[in-house]
Amino acid sequence: MTMKRFGFKFSSTNSARIVAPSDFAQNFRFLPHKFPRLRFSQAPSNSDFCIRGRLMDWTEIAGFVTGALCVWLLVKRNIWNFPVGMLNYVFFIFLFTRSGLYADAGLQVIYFILASLGWYWWLRGGPQKDGVELSEPKPWELAACGVAIIVIAAIIQYVLHRYTDSTVAGLDAITTAMSLVAQFMLSRKWIANWWLWIAVDVIYIPLYVYKGLWLTAGLYAVFLVMCIIGLIEWRQARKENAPEAVS
Repeated sequence: MTMKRFGFKFSSTNSARIVAPSDFAQNFRFLPHKFPRLRFSQAPSNSDFCIRGRLMDWTEIAGFVTGALCVWLLVKRNIWNFPVGMLNYVFFIFLFTRSGLYADAGLQVIYFILASLGWYWWLRGGPQKDGVELSEPKPWELAACGVAIIVIAAIIQYVLHRYTDSTVAGLDAITTAMSLVAQFMLSRKWIANWWLWIAVDVIYIPLYVYKGLWLTAGLYAVFLVMCIIGLIEWRQARKENAPEAVS
C-alpha cells in the first residue's frame, strides 16, 4: 500500500519522493508507530492529484462525485440512483482496499447486489408489481434489522481481528453492519432507512479523517446533510400520498 498520508511515497528502490514538506512536518510526530506498517509501491502516477499538499487518487474524486449524485437522486426518489450508486461502489472497492478498510471494501460488493435488488423492487416490487411504495417498517421488521446489525457486526469484527491488519476493526465492523441493513431498508423504500444512514455518517466522518481520506470524509459530511433532507422529503411525500392510498 502506498503511504500518502504523510506527504511522501516510497518506491521499490526504497527512495522517498517528497510531495509536500509542510504536510510532512505537520504529521511527523505520528510517524514512529506507523513504520512497521510501511509498504512500498511505485512513484505517483499521472492519475493522482495533489490537493493542499496531499496526493489524492482519482478513485477518491470519482467516488466523491458519483456518491453525491447517487444520494441526491435517492432524496428525489429517482430510480437512477441505483445505476449511479453501482458505479460508485466500484470506485470505492479500489479506494478502501488501498486504505486498509477491508470491511468497507467488501461492503461495496454487497451494496452492488442490494442495489440490483432495489432497482428491481422499485420497478417491479409490491402487490401490483408496479414498484414498492414509501412505507415504515413494522415493529417486528425493525427488531429483525436490529438483530441483523448485531450479528453481522460481531462476525465482521472477528474476521477483521483474525485475518487482517485493520486498526479500526470495531468501528469498521459496526458501520459495515449498519450500512448493509440501511441499504436493504432503502431498497424496500422504508423511510426509517434515513435514521440509520444518519447514524452511520456520524461514525464514518471521524473514521475517514483518522484514515487520512479527507475528501471522502467531506463527502460523508455532505451525505449527512442530504440524509436529513431525504428523511424530511420522504416523510412529506408519504403524507401527500396518504389520501390517495385511502381513496
